[in-house]
Amino acid sequence: MASKAATHYLQYDIQWSSLALLYYDYALTFPMEVKYIWRDKFRLSTILYVFCRYALVANVLYLLAISDKLTDEYVRCFSCNSWYKFLGALSVLGRAAVIITFTGRVYAVWSQNQYILAYLSILGLACIALDITHVPRVLEHPDRYASIALRYVGLFTNLTFYFCTTANHLLSILMAAFEFSAVVLTAVRCVQSFRAGSATWGSERGGLLYVIFEQGVLYFCIMSAFTIATVVLIYRGSSGFWQRLLNALTLPLSGLLTARFLLHVRRWDFERTGGIRATAGSNFDSQDNSVVFRVAGLISTIVDEFGSDPVARATTKTIDWNVHVLTEAFDRECNVQYKRLSSNSSSDGSASYDSLNLWGSDDASSTTSVDSSAHGVPKLEAYLYFYGLRGNRKPGPKLIWRSSTDVFTPPSGPSQDVRAMQLLTVHEHVKLGKEKDLWPKIRKETVHLLDVKEIKLTSVDLVRFRWEEPTKDGLGNPVTSAVTIWIGVLPDSTNGDAAFDAAQDIFELLKEHSIDDIDIAFRESEVQSFAGPVLYAPVNDVHPLKDVIDWVTTPLSLPIAGSKTRHMQGTLGFYFKIGDDLYGVTARHVLFPDTEANVVYRYDTSAPKKNVILMGNRGFDDLLASIQALIGTLNNTVIVLEKSVKTYTARAQAGSAQAAADLVVYQQRLDNTNNTIVELKTFFATLKREWSDFNNRVIGHVVWSPPITGLNAPDGYTQDVCVIKLDKEKFLPNFRGNVIDLGTEIESGKLMALLYPRVDVPSEFDYPEDRLYQLRVILAAANIKEPNSHDIKGDPTRFVMKRGLTTRTTVGRLNGFESHKRRYGLLGAFDSVEAAVHPYDNDSGPFSRGGDSGAAIFGANNDFVAQLTGGAGPTDSSDITYGTPMEWLWDAVIKTEFPKAVLFFDN
Repeated sequence: MASKAATHYLQYDIQWSSLALLYYDYALTFPMEVKYIWRDKFRLSTILYVFCRYALVANVLYLLAISDKLTDEYVRCFSCNSWYKFLGALSVLGRAAVIITFTGRVYAVWSQNQYILAYLSILGLACIALDITHVPRVLEHPDRYASIALRYVGLFTNLTFYFCTTANHLLSILMAAFEFSAVVLTAVRCVQSFRAGSATWGSERGGLLYVIFEQGVLYFCIMSAFTIATVVLIYRGSSGFWQRLLNALTLPLSGLLTARFLLHVRRWDFERTGGIRATAGSNFDSQDNSVVFRVAGLISTIVDEFGSDPVARATTKTIDWNVHVLTEAFDRECNVQYKRLSSNSSSDGSASYDSLNLWGSDDASSTTSVDSSAHGVPKLEAYLYFYGLRGNRKPGPKLIWRSSTDVFTPPSGPSQDVRAMQLLTVHEHVKLGKEKDLWPKIRKETVHLLDVKEIKLTSVDLVRFRWEEPTKDGLGNPVTSAVTIWIGVLPDSTNGDAAFDAAQDIFELLKEHSIDDIDIAFRESEVQSFAGPVLYAPVNDVHPLKDVIDWVTTPLSLPIAGSKTRHMQGTLGFYFKIGDDLYGVTARHVLFPDTEANVVYRYDTSAPKKNVILMGNRGFDDLLASIQALIGTLNNTVIVLEKSVKTYTARAQAGSAQAAADLVVYQQRLDNTNNTIVELKTFFATLKREWSDFNNRVIGHVVWSPPITGLNAPDGYTQDVCVIKLDKEKFLPNFRGNVIDLGTEIESGKLMALLYPRVDVPSEFDYPEDRLYQLRVILAAANIKEPNSHDIKGDPTRFVMKRGLTTRTTVGRLNGFESHKRRYGLLGAFDSVEAAVHPYDNDSGPFSRGGDSGAAIFGANNDFVAQLTGGAGPTDSSDITYGTPMEWLWDAVIKTEFPKAVLFFDN
């Protein structure tokens, strides 16, 4: 430059121009940022966007620093280095965000290719490492503050300065190589996808692939000019200033364009889903209906954000599935699915007893502050007192405090058996059972007392427990607890002292009603809301598709989702008719996410329909996976049967009459198995060909859904309902009315034994010959309290069933006394009164899990009991399932809005 003053002036100009560019773009895109970033759910791309976009803060601070606005002369020598370190850190984070974004996108679109990941990761990490070397430097100011730094800090030496200069050169070269590689690889893959899918540019415009290609080319065209010019200046510039001339623009522009790319991807997602984004772990590329395997960690999250291989998706669309299912490649896929599902079959969503570290030397690893209170229970008792409630060798909910006097004997080690606890229903009590409104009154006042004590309650249930005390003969002596008010609280929110203090007020309340035989126990628990072609007719038990066709037939409990909320799934509860029109009912929270206003919805013919589809993303993928897994299992069966046929053929030819008879049996089994495989493959091909597009799975649209409300008069029940007008053309050809397909998971004889386990109790359950259980009456809410059977131990109970999306057919026990539940959300606490269903026993598993919401709970007398709304327990499982009594739901809600509705009708 002509002079030092001119150089300094040009330096300011460049900084101001970069800042002006950043703020101008920020002003242009700010409305998009608010709409697509800050009003959306927080996820990984939010972090990346912040680091890319808000690197502009570093530019502002840098201008202030070189203008001597950050420090005064007295402290400059001590603090300037800290400011530049901070600025450097912001720059490093911005560059890292750019690198992670492009690495993740290229890795995703190239089918998670490990070689490409390794190549880009090495380049990216090298760039970040070189960028970090700038942090201890006085950025762009070695000449101005070198003397101060040398005198007071000793920061620079000739060797260090030479190394930093070399690092700057290498950084520019490697970033140019990284950006060029990332953009070219992405562009090549996009072009390959267009060709594989025989798509045109016009047909793809507006799609994710077009967005990726467009933004990638834009980035390349702009940034390539700067990166190449930067490299040229490094080696051809006459001074250090000229060599660093474009540094002030390169990183800001890179961050700007990457932030714009993330914004466009978010906008595409918003327009695709109607503004509803799946929770973490959902598949971003919802148009890809194949099962996607992901590894845990950062890279799998990036793949979720930016999608999967477009070439694989485009190729999938052109596959002739009738041919593909007959290939060895498809059989290998089936074998993979079989092994995957087999390895996961034992998981039920809760930790096993063996996984608990209860005997470790470090108590802090398995205890919380609640154990240190004066009334806190010992560690082993806290975790093992309710052992068995969630299944064999499964720890139950964590005990906080109890008033019962039974002695808990802890095991001496993990190898010793633990006393198993069973949850029982309550149908009788000397006081509560005779005075109709006494339990609702006590339950309500209990909630009030807990609120006064600021206890974060989640449920108030009336239960009993049963376990076996050891005896000398080893048979065990069954013990049933007193009736217990079982209070659920949020995890880590209450200690023993707080629970004890609150319980004293509840005991005083009971004394006011002359009740002194009820215990109180607190445990940790959370309440959860368990959120085309003609449908097939149900099939019988000898049909080859009996194990997989259930979700595409017309009986109740169909898995459903909103067309714009396909990550949310639930169950269709029941049908009703008005004239010739057919309607279905589910829970509102199945189709309306929490982000939508909780106001009444009525279909307006002038507005777009809120379509409902059969099976969401996960449901359809799971159906395909289950079919492939079954084929994989049967393929293994064929191998064994072929060996048996070969063996018995040889023996029969040797003259063995028994072998000849056995050969007929084995040959028939082999023929039947091969026939089943053929039917399953044909069915799989049909699903892929005709059902993969979610638009072909639309079965109706929402016509009415009142807001979700609790404590509705007069009984306090939950109003959580959504009415769907169904497409008759897809239902009526094979429609059977309000029938439940009991499924194949529980064999008919076993199901009958579960419902009536005692020989001295007459059975009223009639197992239908076609598994289609007809619902004919509504159980009166007043009859919920009345037991109609006995369990194997002789305790009175009322067994109920449900068939849901996740847990299929299950049997449970309907409690005689209703529960109070509370769910916490963004808008505060939500309270309601619910009918409660307990698991059948310790080995049955939960009565319901996430995805079962909306399912009909029904009894052994062809009776509707309730609509399933959620449960209390760990994550997506439940210790207790809750439902809205069907009598109130039908009479007070559905019939009020649809007075001509008919629930029981002939087809």
